Amino acid sequence: DQCGFGYRDSSFKRNGLIISEVTFQLEKGDPEKLKKEADEILEKRLTKYPKGIKCPGSFFKNIVANTLPEEILEKIPREKIVYGKIPAGVLLEEVGAKGDKLDGIEIAPYHANLFINNGGGKAEDFYNLAKKYFELVYQKFGIELEPEVQLINLLPFS
Repeated sequence: DQCGFGYRDSSFKRNGLIISEVTFQLEKGDPEKLKKEADEILEKRLTKYPKGIKCPGSFFKNIVANTLPEEILEKIPREKIVYGKIPAGVLLEEVGAKGDKLDGIEIAPYHANLFINNGGGKAEDFYNLAKKYFELVYQKFGIELEPEVQLINLLPFS
């Protein structure tokens, strides 16, 4: 409770604090099962983030569905809600983000929440392309996407 943990959030993040040391108490698991799970996750990540790709990861956070009013949820097909979350990529895809480009920044043609620097792209380019789709998602769904990346010396989108 003191840490204020939430979906990709904590009191540490909100207050600009850095964790310098932690102690974990782990349970023993089945090494073969854990290795298999790790390999599956790695394979999936390498498909989404090929080696050498220059990107900050997913640009926007997914949305926790039960935090939205019903009139907004009605605009989202129920099959798009995964584990109680609406993937930001689904909303971005709905407004045409896949494959869009601005200067050296491109939105991946295979994942609408993956902003890639193809060379020469600047933070301002990321920001301007992301802001465009932040506004389009808001216009269509009434949802304000929250950046997963930290915007430094840049204004919030809203």
